[in-house]
Amino acid sequence: MQGKKGTQRDKKKFLEALKRRHGIVTLACKDVGISSMTFYRWQKSDNDFFQDSEEIRDIEIGIIAEDRL
Repeated sequence: MQGKKGTQRDKKKFLEALKRRHGIVTLACKDVGISSMTFYRWQKSDNDFFQDSEEIRDIEIGIIAEDRL
């Protein structure tokens, strides 16, 4: 079982992957080797992670939407 520091590192790596993958959760999960269930469990149990991941998704998806206009 990972300690809290390991999990925090994994969350940070995930957030970096989420930025690279333009807010697409499934692609970011594949990049860091976690399941989407783990991502949603992290969101549910860690409000800071929830806020950070949703902000990335909102920004990245907004950028994609603007590019299509």
